[in-house]
Amino acid sequence: MAAVAIAGLAGWFGADWLPSHAPVPHAGWLERLRIDLPLSAGLAAAIVTWRWHGTTSRQQA
Repeated sequence: MAAVAIAGLAGWFGADWLPSHAPVPHAGWLERLRIDLPLSAGLAAAIVTWRWHGTTSRQQA
């Protein structure tokens, strides 16, 4: 949950800050950062947790 929250803040900050402070043309992908970053962080955290849990389960058996 923390990774999703941090990625959500980074996406929100990047989508607002980047067009006004960098020579990046306003593009549709900037608005998608608000959804794409938290979604990918949640998926990555779930996969890493699932693999870590699988590894520790096999070592205990």
